[in-house]
Amino acid sequence: YDPRCEPFSRIPMILYDFQEDAVLEIANSINKRDLLIEKSRDMGASWLCILVLFWFWLFSKNKISILLGSRVESYVDDTENPKSLMWKWDFIMRNLPNWVKPKGYCETDHRRHLHILNPVTGSVCDGESTNKNFARGDRRTAILLDEFAAVDLGEEVLRATRDATRCRIFNSTPMGIGNAFYDQRQKGTHRLRLHWTSHPLKNIGMYIADSKGLLKIIDKDGYPASYKPILDGKIRSPWYDVECERGSPREIAQELDIDYLGSGHQFFSASSIQKAIRDYTIKPILLVV
Repeated sequence: YDPRCEPFSRIPMILYDFQEDAVLEIANSINKRDLLIEKSRDMGASWLCILVLFWFWLFSKNKISILLGSRVESYVDDTENPKSLMWKWDFIMRNLPNWVKPKGYCETDHRRHLHILNPVTGSVCDGESTNKNFARGDRRTAILLDEFAAVDLGEEVLRATRDATRCRIFNSTPMGIGNAFYDQRQKGTHRLRLHWTSHPLKNIGMYIADSKGLLKIIDKDGYPASYKPILDGKIRSPWYDVECERGSPREIAQELDIDYLGSGHQFFSASSIQKAIRDYTIKPILLVV
């Protein structure tokens, strides 16, 4: 579902190559290991997580128990808000052919607020806001913690979920380094990186400045003939350049670059520091070994 595609907002989710790889990473983590997904905005990560968890809930012969979490309950389950996780779940269910749905499934009987039951296998998907006792005393096949960098009680949530499941999926764009999402990343949690440069609609005409500050075109087929590049040392594309015009350096660091330092409250932005280095540094006069 994508309202930006009106009048065709309900569209098939045909995965790009990077999304297929992501689905396999998520699926291989279920009931086995924690997974941290660091992402640029608009890469389909939340949808991919829901799709994989839905698949296990629907097709697993064993009883599956899934818990979905976000910082506000309405982001977990709001039947009128496409942003909410369980709205996405409902959307998938409603658009399945009847022969794929669990036999006897009735939304009135098997779908309650913050709860979805598979009447055939007994598998469940529940939702909860990420409070300090989130999942405490619970036992789950997998737990999804969406936009975890924005959770204020992140450390408490980590402690409460540690023994609840083998698989916690931490899905988020970065929001600085002073949060549990960043801490979990630094601990070496198995990581999946979804950067905008992997998206075939965003990386058209991708380019970068080489070590001498000269233009190096990565996607020669998609690079416009008369395009004026921005040679600042970052990997860029015409799409990325437009996004930079629309957002502040901090927004770009957070939403696109997966830049933990730049997405925090730095006194000087990372781009300003890099520009100063390029413009004012000189070669050392003397090297002492």
